[in-house]
Amino acid sequence: MEIVGSMASTVVELLFDPIRRSVIRVFYYSRNVKSLETHMEELSDKKTRVLHYVEEAINKREEIEDDVVKWLASVDVITEEADRVLKDKDKAKKRCLMGLFPNFMTRYRVSTEIKSIEEEAVKISLRGQFDRVSYLPARRGIGDRSVKDYEAFESRRHVLDEILEALMDNDVNLLGVYGMAGVGKTTIVKKVAEQVKANRIFDVVVLAVVSKTPDLKTIQGEIADGLGFKFEAETIRGRAQRLRERLERETKVLVILDDIWERLELDDVGIPSGSDNRGCKILMTSRDQNALYRGMDTQKLFHLEVLLENEAWNLFKNMAGDAIKNPDLQHVAVEVAKRCARLPIYLVIVASALKGGDVSEWKDALESLKRFDKDGINSPVNSALELSYTSLKGEEIKSVFLLCGQLRPHRIAILDLLKYTVGLGLFKRISTLDEARHRLNKLVNDLIASCLLQGGADGNVKMHDVLHCFAASVASKDHRVFALSSGTVLREWPAKDMLEQYSAISLPDCKISGLPEVLNCPKNGVVYTV
Repeated sequence: MEIVGSMASTVVELLFDPIRRSVIRVFYYSRNVKSLETHMEELSDKKTRVLHYVEEAINKREEIEDDVVKWLASVDVITEEADRVLKDKDKAKKRCLMGLFPNFMTRYRVSTEIKSIEEEAVKISLRGQFDRVSYLPARRGIGDRSVKDYEAFESRRHVLDEILEALMDNDVNLLGVYGMAGVGKTTIVKKVAEQVKANRIFDVVVLAVVSKTPDLKTIQGEIADGLGFKFEAETIRGRAQRLRERLERETKVLVILDDIWERLELDDVGIPSGSDNRGCKILMTSRDQNALYRGMDTQKLFHLEVLLENEAWNLFKNMAGDAIKNPDLQHVAVEVAKRCARLPIYLVIVASALKGGDVSEWKDALESLKRFDKDGINSPVNSALELSYTSLKGEEIKSVFLLCGQLRPHRIAILDLLKYTVGLGLFKRISTLDEARHRLNKLVNDLIASCLLQGGADGNVKMHDVLHCFAASVASKDHRVFALSSGTVLREWPAKDMLEQYSAISLPDCKISGLPEVLNCPKNGVVYTV
């Protein structure tokens, strides 16, 4: 009997519990409406706060986390459903049977929907607790057009293979590539980066430019960009500690340090090496073998030499285009190519400058190269650069090129170029800042197409060190611009009579605490790029 009684009790509960809930929903209708409105208001406030963080992140060019995007979409969906059902509350207020009784059926239907939406809104609200809404994206790649167009020349292939083999050696953590300026050191390490990522040899590959005057914060920032995070600490030591912790979390990471001139203390940057972290390997480039071997204690060194003669000609042909197939032009082109010293940078620059030219243009270029040699211009290197510079059409584009030679070569901000070009009055027949911006963008694109500048990210462009030195030299020689050689830091003001002959002064690395009150520069205006 006890069993029968228990079963009967269970049956009654199963039958009447749904009825009880339904009755409650009908008579608690107003309370349910108020509860939903309260929860939706709280959810709306939370969405607004998240959107503030999202907007701030977008302004910083950060990427929004996928779960945040999905959460915001779910808030929009539930809000639409809540708005729809709350609009029906007026219908639920209507009474039936001559207004004597509430409309129980409508109230039950609306109240049931309200309760369902409220439960979902609460769940969505709980999911909206985010530690962060965004992240700094890792660079899509550290390659550029020169890497994408990279040809596996025999003289490069064996070096590339040797570097890849050394990177897989567990006993080797510090590697270096050395060779003369313009030989293609940066290109080959970018090719290495591309290869190790494709073959999954390393999980993460980052690149930073060191240069003759290393800026530790800049180097740290470039590595952090590659890893996809931002620094909170402002001191170099604090940033180094944060960077070291981040790199040590990676199982297999390759750090590429381009353009080493002298010893760089890896610990000061925040790069673990040696026994600190066996998962972090460092690949460096330099013009100087000793800077790598003695300065950086490199375990493996690779010498990158000039291209073989047939490789140089093939590269030149590819860059010069189909016109070079003309029999009348080809023998001239061969002579022009020979004067590029089998150095990739000069082959690319000269071929780009002459691309599309007729036979007369090519012959004139060859005569110019010969003339430059006779004039004692450091042949064949500067003669090739001189030809590319003189081939630029118009004074405005030449002025922009020379101006780039006064700024830091590895990160030239377009905005800075705009300020200087407008301030110096380099552009003719413009009346608004927008016109100047459009003119500058067009000229920068032309310089990139001529291989005299390299495209960059975040409104920046880059200039190869060789081109940077050449541009600075031309500005000093032809336009009487007082400028420091690359890597030189000015710590005291030059002698008074020294500046009288110059028309402009460019001081990108000025460490002088105070400038003189009066400058005697009768030749022309004075320009500071401090």
